[in-house]
Amino acid sequence: MNDDDTLGALRGRFTQVNRRLLDDLNERMRLIEEARAYKIARGLPFSDPSRQEQMIQDLLAANPGPMSAAELEEIFRAIFSVSLAHMQRDVHQE
Repeated sequence: MNDDDTLGALRGRFTQVNRRLLDDLNERMRLIEEARAYKIARGLPFSDPSRQEQMIQDLLAANPGPMSAAELEEIFRAIFSVSLAHMQRDVHQE
């Protein structure tokens, strides 16, 4: 396999992983929408910083690498931020 073939194969694998991530992130957003309805019905706040910290700690403990703790935390804090914005956006659109 030459260099171009190797790079092409790697890019194909990136595409596959990106599609799986996309599917999982969309599933997460569907769960956010369910949580939103639950929280609205019970008058609960959308954000739970202690739960977010617990999730980060659980992920850090489960991380086998090579992703560093800082990278993992950055990615998941971004996911949490987008998730909260998605939940709040739906409320403001009603």
